[in-house]
Amino acid sequence: CNSAQSSRFDAFSSRVREVVPATAQLEVQTVRVALPPFGEVLSDEASDGGGELSVRSVVAYAQRVEAWAKARSFDCVGLGPASQRYPGSFECIPEIVEKTTSVFCCGEMTDRPDASSSGSIVVDAVRASARVVRGIADISHRQEHTAGGLGNLRFAASAGVRPFCPFFPASYASSSDQRDSFGIGFQCADLVIDAFSDACSIDDGCAKLQQLIE
Repeated sequence: CNSAQSSRFDAFSSRVREVVPATAQLEVQTVRVALPPFGEVLSDEASDGGGELSVRSVVAYAQRVEAWAKARSFDCVGLGPASQRYPGSFECIPEIVEKTTSVFCCGEMTDRPDASSSGSIVVDAVRASARVVRGIADISHRQEHTAGGLGNLRFAASAGVRPFCPFFPASYASSSDQRDSFGIGFQCADLVIDAFSDACSIDDGCAKLQQLIE
């Protein structure tokens, strides 16, 4: 991003840690930044000449992004989903996880969702996501930050997730929507149980959950 955008990120990261606890009486555990899918960002500049993303180039991008985020006091950064639309993107993720400590990724198992649909399952993407999980598990012993399953904590096989979802590792931004945006991810599994325990439908449960959160 350009210097003006970086300045806004700097200001936002500092401000949210001050304002949210003071005005909403909420504990801020982490402040995170989610970026557009790395395959879209790097589709031209990081290919190996045959159309596939280069693992070395994508990992270097992830490390640059991590350094940029840490300099602005973000605790975590999301690179967005790998996708069948960007050959080689799934294969990059195990090394991204190994060679960074706060970068999150996901694998998109569906066609890209839109306003009217959550997309359809893509079997090859499901298999690719499974290979990523196995690949991360295979390298987990190499680094302290990936040991004991921590590596796969930073990867999710996602389905039907739209841009600007606040929950990592599935969160990502839209490359076509340049507006700044933010979301709050509540840690409230107990409220979900309360809302849906006696709900008569999914819509009823969602309405009750919204009431409990508000």
